[in-house]
Amino acid sequence: MTTTRTELVESVLRSASGGWRRVTEVVERWGTDAVAAVLVDEILFRSEPAADCATATVGLELTHGSARHTTILDVTERSRPARTGAATADADVRLECSIADLVLELYRSDTGRGPDMRVTRFLPGEGHLSSDTERLHRIARAADAVVSGCTSHSPGLATLALRHDSDRCSSLQLSAPHFERHFRALRGQEVRLLELGIGGYERPDQGGGSLRMWKHFFPRGQIYGVDVFDKSPLDEDRITTLRGRQDDREFLDRLCRDHGPFDVVIDDGSHAAGDVLTAFEHLYPRLRPGGWYVIEDLSASSWARHDGDAVPGDSIAAALALVNALRERMGRGLRADGGSPDLAGSLAGLNLHHNIAFLEKGAGVAGALPQWVSRRPFWNGVTPQVHPAR
Repeated sequence: MTTTRTELVESVLRSASGGWRRVTEVVERWGTDAVAAVLVDEILFRSEPAADCATATVGLELTHGSARHTTILDVTERSRPARTGAATADADVRLECSIADLVLELYRSDTGRGPDMRVTRFLPGEGHLSSDTERLHRIARAADAVVSGCTSHSPGLATLALRHDSDRCSSLQLSAPHFERHFRALRGQEVRLLELGIGGYERPDQGGGSLRMWKHFFPRGQIYGVDVFDKSPLDEDRITTLRGRQDDREFLDRLCRDHGPFDVVIDDGSHAAGDVLTAFEHLYPRLRPGGWYVIEDLSASSWARHDGDAVPGDSIAAALALVNALRERMGRGLRADGGSPDLAGSLAGLNLHHNIAFLEKGAGVAGALPQWVSRRPFWNGVTPQVHPAR
């Protein structure tokens, strides 16, 4: 994805916080067609597969003042809507919505109402005069499949994992409630989420299901994934993949400098004890206050060398050994500027569940980044120091 496209997407995301006036400024800067194209891609990503519907073409017309952008979509049963090259006049149904209304609905917290979507055309030349009521209903359900993507509301994580072919479907049946509870306060914000481990092994176009799941779960989120293999074919709006190793200190520093700070870091990478510790000592200090650092598959690594009480396969013992190892590492002084990030001083909470640990970074600790710091990248390789007022 080009830098210009990334800037456009971020501008649209941020405009939702400023209301109609800010959205109007963004549309006038980038143009109706460019902003509408971003919105259509987002709608197609979020839309539900059509159920019990007739094959139909749906014209989606997005407006801004007198300007209009029309996209024709194909809808078939059991599939999500997709773009087609059909002419506008061929659409069975035409839907119309203002760009500003759609931006505010897609990228703000769930309003529960949906956008102001209007049906301006229905089966031209036939419409409600048709005696085949079953066909009319099936055409209407095809239009509903498009409308389903025009909202910030989304299903639970377990459902999203199935929809986006995440390789974590089985584990999420147990952990989804924990993720949803801990991440609830962040869901409507412009979060930056980093996940170590994308899946699919060496196949460039395979994996990425959990990245798409998080993109859907966080409607305003920017999602970053790291893997030892090239996964660039999986890049799309709001999803960026990077190739690197979680034990490569220079790569991790560059990652934070270019794309941080992060609100959520999820380590689902190699699961090797040394790699987990290396990633933590470089990424946790760059985690925003109030953010979460999640370590998955605790029992996959043996922590016996870090704590004599750790028992392979015992996730609780492994988590406790992990915390002891982290405290030992963090106490050695990890920053080049002489600072010593204190895990005990910045850790607001540690939540242990089956095979997974959630570490919450405190929002009001001495030396931590204040919450008013911009979420845009600003790192220059050195963790900023914030000194308490005297």
